[in-house]
Amino acid sequence: MAELRQNTWTLGEWYDQDYAGNAGYYGAGEIWAWGRNGRGQLGQGVRSFPGNNGLSSPVQVIGTGWRSLTPRAFGGIATKTDGALWSWGYNARGQQGQNDSGNNYSSPIQVGSGTDWSTVHAGYYSTLATKTNGQLWVWGANFSAQLGLNDRVDCSSPVQIPGTTWPISGEKKIAQGASNGFAIKTDGTLWTWGAGQLGRTGQNNLTNYSSPVQIGSGTDWSQISSFEISSFAVKTNGTLWSWAYNGSGQLGVNDRTNRSSPTQIPGTNWKSVSAAYFSASGTKTDGTLWAWGNNNYGQLGQNSLIKRSSPTQIPGTNWNKTYISKRENMMASKTDGTLWVWGRNQMQGVLGQNNMVNYSSPVQIPGTEWNAENGGMGYFSAMVLKEME
Repeated sequence: MAELRQNTWTLGEWYDQDYAGNAGYYGAGEIWAWGRNGRGQLGQGVRSFPGNNGLSSPVQVIGTGWRSLTPRAFGGIATKTDGALWSWGYNARGQQGQNDSGNNYSSPIQVGSGTDWSTVHAGYYSTLATKTNGQLWVWGANFSAQLGLNDRVDCSSPVQIPGTTWPISGEKKIAQGASNGFAIKTDGTLWTWGAGQLGRTGQNNLTNYSSPVQIGSGTDWSQISSFEISSFAVKTNGTLWSWAYNGSGQLGVNDRTNRSSPTQIPGTNWKSVSAAYFSASGTKTDGTLWAWGNNNYGQLGQNSLIKRSSPTQIPGTNWNKTYISKRENMMASKTDGTLWVWGRNQMQGVLGQNNMVNYSSPVQIPGTEWNAENGGMGYFSAMVLKEME
């Protein structure tokens, strides 16, 4: 295991998601992880540690030469510089792509033999990934037709969704919710499939769709982020849109009414958005960071536990971007290379502070050269991609 070096970190995704594809980082690196490890999600080759079931500070995931990373629920999935795709952790529904289910993997294992993988995003039980030729592939659970294959049959190895105009690269161009898939094609159109309850597919109805359908007619979608039963998308003009479940005000439209089609969140200078567990956060082009929704563990970073149904600014400036979280916590980076976390800190210290104390305001992860392009926090664990010198 390589020695832990300071000040050379790049965030890998969680963001869970989170949350939402991986692009922008193409150097070789090491993956580091911390938190709970009961299903091998820390990639250590073991599923527990002496005295507890996880670690509250970073440990290196087995392997080197990593290019990009997306944390998943109880695991991770990442590409290497040779274009190969690797996965580890929980595998109850075949989400590891190993043509089996029920066998968890505590060390990274290659998905197939291909070396042309481009972007990837993992949901709770399902996975989306694109190749450099514009193909979109899916695998894992399909109980709500969230694989978009016109059926409800689980797939424990990658299966292609028809078409070759799916996103080749770009941050947050694909997303996997609990029961839905989303993708922005190369022409800027936004597509979805899966469960329609609560308006999740954005079709102004509650209909399920087992194959991709377009959301609206727009060709200017830039980013998509979805978690559980709420979704968010940014357009190229800087507007931010949300839809589906809104019980905690997580749609950011100043009420708690569900929406079955995209509704604009005020503002025209949004830069990035990340869905979280009944909450959300986003950055603006002026370097400010905003959060809204549920706040029972201080995950809105307001130094309080008050819910917010409209975006509320988190103190500070020079924020770069924010990342999907699969539980009640958040992670964001600043332009000065610092990385910050806050919210729920249960299960062996998912906030990486070497304790299990909740934080209702941002606290810094050690290091000052985080160049966070993708990454985040999963179910009780977190992962980062560390650039190698």
